Amino acid sequence: MPLPRRVRPTFGFLMVLSVVTLGVHGQTMPNVDPPTAAVAVRVRVPSEVAIGAELTYRITVENSSRGTAHHVLLKTTLPKGVLFVRASPMAETETSSPTWKFGTLEPSQRREVMLVVKPTTEDDIDLCARVQFEHGQCVRTRINRPGVNVRRLGPSTALKNDYPTYTLEVTNTGQATAKGVVVEESLAAGLQFMDSKPPTKGDDPLVWELGDIAYGQTKRIEYSVILKEVGKHTFRTRIRADGVKLEKTATVEVGEPNLDVIVVGPRTRVIGRQARYTITVVNTGTASLTGVKLSDELTPEIVFLGSNGGRLDGDLVRWDLGTIAPGSKKTVSVDVRSSIAGTFKNVCTAVADRGLREQGKTITQFTPASSLAVEIDRDTASLAVGMETTFVVRVVNTGKEKEEKVPLVVQLGEGLEVIEARGLGKPEAVGGRIHFGVIDVLLPGQEVTATVRVKAGRVGEWKIEAAAGAMKEEERITVGVKGG
Repeated sequence: MPLPRRVRPTFGFLMVLSVVTLGVHGQTMPNVDPPTAAVAVRVRVPSEVAIGAELTYRITVENSSRGTAHHVLLKTTLPKGVLFVRASPMAETETSSPTWKFGTLEPSQRREVMLVVKPTTEDDIDLCARVQFEHGQCVRTRINRPGVNVRRLGPSTALKNDYPTYTLEVTNTGQATAKGVVVEESLAAGLQFMDSKPPTKGDDPLVWELGDIAYGQTKRIEYSVILKEVGKHTFRTRIRADGVKLEKTATVEVGEPNLDVIVVGPRTRVIGRQARYTITVVNTGTASLTGVKLSDELTPEIVFLGSNGGRLDGDLVRWDLGTIAPGSKKTVSVDVRSSIAGTFKNVCTAVADRGLREQGKTITQFTPASSLAVEIDRDTASLAVGMETTFVVRVVNTGKEKEEKVPLVVQLGEGLEVIEARGLGKPEAVGGRIHFGVIDVLLPGQEVTATVRVKAGRVGEWKIEAAAGAMKEEERITVGVKGG
């Protein structure tokens, strides 16, 4: 393609920022300047054209350098007697000064424009294309400053009256010395300060003056407290130095185990008949019971028959129950019989770590054998409203003669609701009264068993009474909002 008739110089606009970069700790780093951008514009057009014919300009804008050019702008100015026809790509303005905005041109990147005009004059046509751009350099100077952080070492859970030690590790995490570092520690009301290393210079809050802490250096504070109250308690740590402030909180959950022992056994029993005692160890506290041991002391007239997991050691039945979590319980049982008539006061003792000790007890009256005996067995002393339990009723011929036509009736207290009854054919329940029918014949030593499953419906102490002919027996159960 022939060269245009006139060639005029193009213009570029160049901006360079001269800077100095400071490295870590104020050391001067060598300058490394980025390459400078250079953008050129070339215009190609026929050297001759007929009057009234369209004239096409092909304009190339190219970044010929290794630097990046920003805000690249191409401008053209149409002389008088020349009309704008079209452009590809479209110009920002399609008037006498078509303009194109190319944004950023990376190294060696180019953009091409086709501009078509139509001369309406006989004069020669002069058209100028100019490019302008920006080239800059951005740098950062680091300002060295101190920074502090604190790490707490010590238990987050503990028991009441423990006296744990806490360590505060204060570290300068910045790039300059932290000057005049002061640590303040506020303790919740349930925590009592004992001593510290180094000594504190204040009581509320505790204050330690650590002086200057160099970059990367750590200083430590150790202090002990007594955990006086159960609950969740907060430590609030504040650190201040020249130009630096920090506040952090931490908590300790203080719990307390509580030991309770519940013993359930029969109110009466015939001499020689098995009596089962159900023993429940409950943790009603907020921390685990550990090292729990249970023992049941048997008097000389009481004969040990067996237990679930217990061992006979002299006149004691012993269990190792281990750990009981807060709100949990462990239940065991022991079977005995009495060789003589009288009152057996069954006392069970539970001990645990930290000197905890608690007893539970119940009383059974052992009576001589006669003819009929009625027994009621249960495994709990109390229920919560809505809970269920089962009573076992036995009718036993403890005499030497057979018994005939013995009716069995069970009566429940108003706060107990019958869920299910089994035994002696088809029991009939009317309200809280359950008719189990008639035992036709009961030979000496023979027994008949019936079960009643009930639901606790109302708070109170309620009775269950079983009658076999003229013989009666009763037990009581407590219904509360919370189960026992």
